[in-house]
Amino acid sequence: MALAVVIGCPVAWWMMSWWLRDYVYRMTMGAGIFIGAAVLVMVIALLTVGWQALKAGTTNPAGVLRAE
Repeated sequence: MALAVVIGCPVAWWMMSWWLRDYVYRMTMGAGIFIGAAVLVMVIALLTVGWQALKAGTTNPAGVLRAE
């Protein structure tokens, strides 16, 4: 996931700079936007994977096999 952030941040910065260059009122994009987005994505991914791992770890396999 960190590799995707490392690859995606420069691409996103370049695309946003290209898109925003035609506006009359220009703004600069700082690194904080990309760092915040990367942290948010990683937290959401870790919570999702952790929740699924917790559910899988606490499920009784015999009950699942019996229900099938």
